[in-house]
Amino acid sequence: MKRDKVKIVYSSGKKEEPEKKVKVEIDIPYQPEEEGAIQQVQILIQDANHSLSDVFETLEIQESQSFEIEFTIPFGEKGQYIVLIDGKIVDNQFIPYPEDEQ
Repeated sequence: MKRDKVKIVYSSGKKEEPEKKVKVEIDIPYQPEEEGAIQQVQILIQDANHSLSDVFETLEIQESQSFEIEFTIPFGEKGQYIVLIDGKIVDNQFIPYPEDEQ
């Protein structure tokens, strides 16, 4: 009787890619129907830690502003933000998972 050798290799699977942090600066325009009016701004974000169904930030503005957000984006996915002013969408952008620079 012949005995064959069998080689067994154990693998824990494909290496899991890490989540990455991405900072994005959003420009929020002030465009009131009546000059001097306060505008209500809501910012919604989608990433590893936040859902679009929850308001991330609420602001009242009387001039254009910039706002910085840090997203945590899982490998192979995208982040997203939506800016609403007085209940109307004024910006809706997707933030890709950043590729490493070689």
